[in-house]
Amino acid sequence: MKKAGVVIAVLSVVVLIATIVFTVPRKIEFEQRCSGHLKNAADASSVVLAEQELGKAIDFLEEKDLVEGSSHWVYSTPKTDISFWYTNLKSAHQELKDFPADADSLTISNHLMKLRETLLDSRDGGTRVTKPKSIADYPYQIPVNVGLIGSASGMLLGLGLAAGNCQGGSCSE
Repeated sequence: MKKAGVVIAVLSVVVLIATIVFTVPRKIEFEQRCSGHLKNAADASSVVLAEQELGKAIDFLEEKDLVEGSSHWVYSTPKTDISFWYTNLKSAHQELKDFPADADSLTISNHLMKLRETLLDSRDGGTRVTKPKSIADYPYQIPVNVGLIGSASGMLLGLGLAAGNCQGGSCSE
């Protein structure tokens, strides 16, 4: 039993490492090519700059086909709705493109504040980019979560089996 437990624990560690190696680069790429540009658009001091930054994020979403669906892995909720989020971003981008060049500073300021409210959420004592939960893992959010939970469960099971035959410091085969 001890050997089986060790094998299960080792295989679980391999699955965990593979899952991390798969997800971390996707999360980094999403941050660099989408969320970072959404944050920049929200922080922009001009309509032109906001339009450029929001355009970069939308280009990434379209390139990666992150324009519809749901990023849930158990059940769908509004906070996992990619379609709504993407449509909202496209609408905000179109408003920036159509913004009158001769607008007064108060109109510009109000529009940029509206954009900021669209792109950012205040939660947990800070401000974060509004995005569907687990969007960086989409469409692989189910295998990623199964890999994480399965590897954690496998490690616990394997370590339990390996330690189960040990009593008083000596282990029997």
